[in-house]
Amino acid sequence: MVGEDLSVIWGGFCAAPTKTHKKLYPKKLLNNLFDNIICCDDDYQLMEWLFEDVNTNMLTDEELREVIFICVMGNDGNDIKFVQNHPELCEMCGWCCKNCNPILVRPHEVPQLPNTNAISLYNNDLFTINVPCIYQKRDNKCGIYENRPESCKTFPIGVKNGSLNVQRDVNCMFIYNFLINKVYFMVNKVYNINNKK
Repeated sequence: MVGEDLSVIWGGFCAAPTKTHKKLYPKKLLNNLFDNIICCDDDYQLMEWLFEDVNTNMLTDEELREVIFICVMGNDGNDIKFVQNHPELCEMCGWCCKNCNPILVRPHEVPQLPNTNAISLYNNDLFTINVPCIYQKRDNKCGIYENRPESCKTFPIGVKNGSLNVQRDVNCMFIYNFLINKVYFMVNKVYNINNKK
């Protein structure tokens, strides 16, 4: 076991990020640590891909799985800071425009949007753009980029249970690239901690 508070370590993350490309792997359940944890299917899939994609002999499989688990399931202000500081990890694939339902729009943003027929009332305070977003162009770029809603500008940061966090989704390369950078950073830190013992 790692035996360190990795959330404290993650707070010092300043490494230059790199992009990666996930590959598809057959579904398998990560053992040991994950067997007794209730995770959604997306969380399991992310952990499986990360475990296959992280090429390192610095940690045992058990330690690597623990690091990956903490990286995927842990979500704090350091995650948000990293995502805000590294927009280059987005690969402009347009997946979010096609799949993040609903795209939330605040009332004051509605007048900026052309073709308001595509906007629906969500509740008393919010509207939505249905997906796939009608403003997405054929090249996957945004047709209203300068006037896009705040929820698009801040993606993959969202609100869950009243708190800001970085969303987890197996299909978004921005999220995956962020997580693999976090895992590599943690692996190096844990390796250095282990070698000091």
